[in-house]
Amino acid sequence: MRQQAENANWNARLEISTLWVDVPPSCFEVKAIFPAYPTEDVIREIKDFSLQTGRPYEWRGHTHAPPPKDGKPPIYIDRIEISAVARRRKEFSPCPCCTPNHRKFGEGLIAWFEDEKVIRLIGKDCFAAINRSGHEEAYQDLVRRENERRVLDHILRQIGRMPNWIRAGEELLPIAQAADEFFPQIENRITKSQGVSNFWREIRGGVLHLNETVAKVNVRRDGSEEEVEEGKEAFETIPVAAFPIIGYAAMNPARKALYPSILDAVTALRAVAPTTAGAIRALNPIQRLAVSRDLKRSLDLLKRKREDLRDQVQFLSQLNIQRLSQWAADPKSPVSFSISRKEGKLIVGGRRADYVFDIPEELRISIIPAIDEP
Repeated sequence: MRQQAENANWNARLEISTLWVDVPPSCFEVKAIFPAYPTEDVIREIKDFSLQTGRPYEWRGHTHAPPPKDGKPPIYIDRIEISAVARRRKEFSPCPCCTPNHRKFGEGLIAWFEDEKVIRLIGKDCFAAINRSGHEEAYQDLVRRENERRVLDHILRQIGRMPNWIRAGEELLPIAQAADEFFPQIENRITKSQGVSNFWREIRGGVLHLNETVAKVNVRRDGSEEEVEEGKEAFETIPVAAFPIIGYAAMNPARKALYPSILDAVTALRAVAPTTAGAIRALNPIQRLAVSRDLKRSLDLLKRKREDLRDQVQFLSQLNIQRLSQWAADPKSPVSFSISRKEGKLIVGGRRADYVFDIPEELRISIIPAIDEP
C-alpha cells in the first residue's frame, strides 16, 4: 500500500512538472497600453506570434496578471491558436485567468479589457471561471461579429465576379429561348404525330431498353427450379438495357421553360447594388446580409438553370440521336418511329410523313457558356 501511495505521489509530481511553465516575470507586468480597440495590425501580430512561437504569453503586449474579479468583462477581439505541432506535443499555453503557470489551451481568445487598457491572451472558456455571464455575453458578441465579417468577406469576393456572371447569363438567354421553342415541337411530333405515347415513359430513366423474350422460370418454395415438360415451356418478355441516353429531360412533356428563370437571375444580378468594395463596407450588417442573400439566390438560380440547359442541349448530339435511331428501329424496341440528324436538320419519321426541323444555330453547340464559380 505504501509503495502504491508513493507511486501515485510520484506520478502526480511528474504530471505537475510536465504541465508547469516557467513564465517570465515580465509577462506578469500590467501593460496598460491599449486604451482603444486594437487595430488590425495588432490583431494580425498577435495571431502570427501565437501560431509561430506557440507561446502567446510571451507576446510583447500580453498581460499575464489575472484580471480582477470585480472588473468589467472583456471584449473578445478574435481567436488565436498555437501551431498544430505544438498541440500534438501538448505544449499548450498557460492562461492568466485560471492557470497562469500550467499548460491550458491550444486555441484561445484575444481579450481586450477596456477598463484596464490591457490585452490578455486567454483560453476560449477560461474567463467563465471568473464571470460566467460576462464571458457568455462577450462570446456571443464575438460570434455575431465573426458572422458579420464572413458575410462581408463573402460579398467582397463575389462582387468582382458579377460582371462575368451577368455576361454568362446574357449569353445563355438566346440558347434557352431556342430550347424552349424547339424541344416541345420535337416531343409533340414524336408523341402526337407519330403516335409514340410511351416515349417519355421509356426514356426518362436515361436508359433505352429492348424487349427480350425469355423462358419463364418457376421456383418452388425451397428455392429450387421446377422442371417443365418439353413443349410446355412458358415465356415472358422483359426489358433489357441496350443504350444510355443523355439530355432526355428535353423531351419531358412537363418540361418547364428555362428562359424566364435565367432572365430573372440576370435581372436580379443587375439590380444588386452597391457593387464596389467601399460602398459594401459602408452598409450596415443587416443591409450586407440582404445583399449576400440576393447574390446567392440569383447565382444559385442561374447555375441550376444553366446545368439544366447544358444537359438538355446534349439531347441533340449526333451520338445521342444515333442511339435513339438504332433503338427505335430495332424490332424489339417498345417504340416505333425514326429519327436522324443531317446537316443541321432533325428528321422525325414514323407512321406519318417525315417532319424536317431546322435545328436552331443556338442549339448546334457542344459547349455552353460557363459560370465563374465563387
